[in-house]
Amino acid sequence: MQHHPDKWNDIVKKQVTEPLNEVNGNISEVQNSIKETREQAAERRDKEHRRNNVILYKVNESDLQRADDRNKADIHFAYSCLTTV
Repeated sequence: MQHHPDKWNDIVKKQVTEPLNEVNGNISEVQNSIKETREQAAERRDKEHRRNNVILYKVNESDLQRADDRNKADIHFAYSCLTTV
């Protein structure tokens, strides 16, 4: 009985390539799922951080250069508005 190396190589190649293609597809699905889960978690964290925010309309913004100083000025303004009401 003679073996045909070309046929044998083709059979092995097909048996290896098809499962690898399936695994690659599954890996892509898992990566997409992980990406979506991370985005959803980031959105939930963002909403949680903003949950207690107060928005004041028609308030003049501070002219201070540093963000930290502007934040302090905003807090002082909000505090003075809420304590005088």
